[in-house]
Amino acid sequence: MKLEFQSEINQPVDRVFQFCTSKSGFLAHFPFSTKWISGPDGWNGPGETLSFSFQLFGIPVRYTAEITEFEKNARFVDVMRKGPYKFFRHEHIFTQMGDKTLYTDRLEFSGGFGDMADTLISAPLTRRVFKKRHELLKQALEG
Repeated sequence: MKLEFQSEINQPVDRVFQFCTSKSGFLAHFPFSTKWISGPDGWNGPGETLSFSFQLFGIPVRYTAEITEFEKNARFVDVMRKGPYKFFRHEHIFTQMGDKTLYTDRLEFSGGFGDMADTLISAPLTRRVFKKRHELLKQALEG
């Protein structure tokens, strides 16, 4: 399944990119109480891994992602290596719009239980999570 989310953020691309590629920025806009397990304070290129845990419906979930593509101030991709989905690819795209940034999340994922389960369960949950992430991202960067 594929989903896309966009937000216009009243900050320049370099500021938004730096925020989104940092441990503190990630924790500030992840919509669940999160325990950071491992990973750099800021990521700079492919091969870096990030691990964290959070509670989903009261169930502890551990998530590990690997940065697979990285273009500074333009885009990066992380792919889930361990977590609640069978497959999860997350592309972050940063587009300069004057003194603002158009931030786009492009997701490809599967819960592993077929198209119907993705449509009825995985997609609605993912939409809710990313809607909240975008709200928190704007709040954190625009105050």
